[in-house]
Amino acid sequence: MTDTPTERAHEGAWARLRHHKVVQWTLAYGAAAYTLLHVVEMLSGALEWPHVIVRVVTLLLLLGLPVATTLAWFHGHKAQQRVSGPELALLTLLLVAAGAVLWILGRPVHERTTARVATQAPAPGAREAPAWQRPDDKSLAVLPLVDMTPTGGNAYFGDGLSEELSAQLARIPGVRVSARTSAFEFKGKNVDVRRIGEALGVRYVLEGSVRRDDNRLRVTVQLIDSDNGYHVWAETYDREWRDVIAVQEDISRKVAYALKIVLTPEAERRLRHGQVTNLDAYDRYLAGASALRQAGGQAQLNIAVEEFRQALQLDPGLAQAYAGLCQAGIRKYYWTSVNSDVAAAETACRQALEIDPTLKETEIALGNLYLRSGRQEQAEAIFRGLVQRFPNDAEVQVGLGRSLAHQHRNSEAEQAFRTAVDAEPGYWAGYMALGNFLMYEAARTAEATEVYRRATQLAPGNAGALNNLGAALIFQQRLEDAAAAFEKSLAIEPSFDARSNLGTVYYALGRYEDALRQYESAEALAPLDPTMVGNRADALWMVPGRRGESKRVYQRAIDLLGDPLKLDPTNAVLWAQLAHYCSRAGQSECAAEGQVRAEALGQQDGTAQFVLAGYYAERGDDPAAIRAMLRAEKLGVPRAWIESDLSLRRLVPRLPTSPSAEGRSAREGG
Repeated sequence: MTDTPTERAHEGAWARLRHHKVVQWTLAYGAAAYTLLHVVEMLSGALEWPHVIVRVVTLLLLLGLPVATTLAWFHGHKAQQRVSGPELALLTLLLVAAGAVLWILGRPVHERTTARVATQAPAPGAREAPAWQRPDDKSLAVLPLVDMTPTGGNAYFGDGLSEELSAQLARIPGVRVSARTSAFEFKGKNVDVRRIGEALGVRYVLEGSVRRDDNRLRVTVQLIDSDNGYHVWAETYDREWRDVIAVQEDISRKVAYALKIVLTPEAERRLRHGQVTNLDAYDRYLAGASALRQAGGQAQLNIAVEEFRQALQLDPGLAQAYAGLCQAGIRKYYWTSVNSDVAAAETACRQALEIDPTLKETEIALGNLYLRSGRQEQAEAIFRGLVQRFPNDAEVQVGLGRSLAHQHRNSEAEQAFRTAVDAEPGYWAGYMALGNFLMYEAARTAEATEVYRRATQLAPGNAGALNNLGAALIFQQRLEDAAAAFEKSLAIEPSFDARSNLGTVYYALGRYEDALRQYESAEALAPLDPTMVGNRADALWMVPGRRGESKRVYQRAIDLLGDPLKLDPTNAVLWAQLAHYCSRAGQSECAAEGQVRAEALGQQDGTAQFVLAGYYAERGDDPAAIRAMLRAEKLGVPRAWIESDLSLRRLVPRLPTSPSAEGRSAREGG
């Protein structure tokens, strides 16, 4: 039965809407639209669809609302149940349009890109860009924020804030953040952002500035697409200093949104900064982190340690400060070789992880600590666990590679190092680690040299990269080129590694007085390193009239070897050095112990065999010396290096006439 005109005249508007079920249809449509939009957002994040899909679907749903209400008016009343032909056509058209939009835009980004490129003919002679020049759409680098404070003195804050942002963004699933050590290579340099993106192998670059006036904080950041140099997102924060943590978290969320990433509850949890209850303590921590990053010598390292300690006095629960002490302790041991530094570093690492077990950097530091102290299986276990959680993290893969290399599992180690380079092709330290493996473990010096050159290209101001390049050139007997590389390294940073290696060049050239001066400088920088002291003793031994003095220096080197051998009693090179030092110091029992241990532990170590060969030759045991020389050469020590040793030179004619072209001997640095 239909409504009569009289009945409709007396019926209120609301009642008529309800009578035609317009309200019910509208509510049902709204619920269905909300559900559909939520599903599309989830699929967009999971399948990496462009964010424009969400906008288009929203527009279509809005356009569908008047259609739904109109249909409700005509079909909501029980008297009319059938849909007319034109109405059906309109609904079909809307559905087809929505499906077409989803099909066109919903294809993976790389498929659409390929389709466009395929229509363009390549330029004559064009070559495909190398992998490191083809960044993915979710990769970025965080550059150091420029200090804009008029009075200066807050550069550490911009550096520290950049490092914290980098760490936070790296916690977002699907985002690859360039290593901070690589990004900081561009600090203070006026380089086009497209060049930075290409060098670091990233799509986006986050840069900006920071200004701090007493309790006021102004942070300006912008996310730039390195493909075209255009801004993707930018924002300025004028806040109180107490809001610094909230600013960091907001920047991370906005960057994730700009990268079209839907943050799950778990991702949101990862983004939250570790608890900071004392901002003065956090300020001291940032100062320590900046000092640690710049620590090229013990003085700057001590500043970092003091800043971290002050932070912990203000806030004993600040996990990041313990993590900083952990990393500083490892660096300090590298300079001092004192076991107490290792123990202090391990304690700090464990305290940091007890407070916040999510600190990836601290786990990496603990793994490196185990590497330094000879606990290779423990190091491998830590890095294996990290690889499960962060398979594309270059630093994690490098740590795993080192732990495997120390166990002489070379094929597995090389795979890990190459995975690191592939995962982050702009990370110069990844190339350094691969080069060290190729030279010191695989005895492929020519390959190592090219890898080191790539590291120097990525980080032209890095002293360690130049030092390692010089070491590779030594192995190829390009001594003048090696000396030039060491001198460049020393001009950047007066490291004891480069000093020692330059001394080794002069020693090989027979310039023992020059070698002695370099070894003295190296020892001054690392007075507790037994190798530095032993090198000076070796040079003194070759200078006429100074062998008595050299024996006293050898005794000091013997004393200094005590701690490292207690820490890592499996180190064959240290035992071989002990045999050598004790023999020249006239201590036969000590020499015999070192020789026995080195032979037992060093069958796969070319450096240990080389040192043992010299030990046997000086004692007149020519057959044992020749056997050790052959093993050393088989393990990679170059024939030319053996020929340069005065103790072994007379035995070289008794070796086979096909010398190895590769080798290891110079001290690794960086």
